[in-house]
Amino acid sequence: MKSFFRGIEDHSIRPLEDPALAATTVGHCLMAMAQRIMPREPLFIEEHGYGQEMLRCQVKLMLAALRQY
Repeated sequence: MKSFFRGIEDHSIRPLEDPALAATTVGHCLMAMAQRIMPREPLFIEEHGYGQEMLRCQVKLMLAALRQY
């Protein structure tokens, strides 16, 4: 949470209407994905051909949405 607010202060993260809610939402999304994907990674790789790559991609997409342009 501290890093999130620091990013808003240094303008690397765009200003948000409710920064605490955004930070909590991102944290919960990442935790949920990690809990669902990582324990089942062999199954994901077998069925879809990827595992951790999916988690990394989602993190990049969420951060891209928050960055200041």
